[in-house]
Amino acid sequence: MTPPAEITENIYAMDAAARKAHGIESLPGSLEEALRALEADQLILDTLGEHVAANYLTGKWREWDEYRTRVSSWEREKYIINY
Repeated sequence: MTPPAEITENIYAMDAAARKAHGIESLPGSLEEALRALEADQLILDTLGEHVAANYLTGKWREWDEYRTRVSSWEREKYIINY
């Protein structure tokens, strides 16, 4: 792997177009996106090994499913007055 060219600008001050021009991608925005990226990354899967990767992914998909189906206190406070 060859590292990208050095960037001396503040990447946090860049707009989306400038980040794209420098080849800077955003990190996954959710656990689901991160798991999908992991499943697509054969290098990491091979490095972890089949047993570790499969068990890790199984556990994290369960965690994601539990998270996405739980009603948060923010949701209760926000929406309970409507119903």
